[in-house]
Amino acid sequence: MPNLVQLIFSLTATFLVSFLTVLSSLGLLIGLLLIGQLSPLDLWFESGFHQAIAILQVFGSGDVWQGALTVGLTAGLVSGLFDAFAFYKYQSLRQ
Repeated sequence: MPNLVQLIFSLTATFLVSFLTVLSSLGLLIGLLLIGQLSPLDLWFESGFHQAIAILQVFGSGDVWQGALTVGLTAGLVSGLFDAFAFYKYQSLRQ
């Protein structure tokens, strides 16, 4: 039973950290691209901003926020799977 509690705690922590990291990275990227609109390189930043928005719209079926949420959830799920695999391998090596 303690192993199950450790696994659930580890999976929850891994999922949350990965999800929030991806969302904060996307927010930082879009924020920097928006700040870049004020600089002399605004054409380059505008192109990057539109490309980032286009990628998020693809993953979100046309909605930027849904795309960011999809990317974050996917990263959280994949990191949770890696954590579960590492937990399984650690338990099997201990025996």
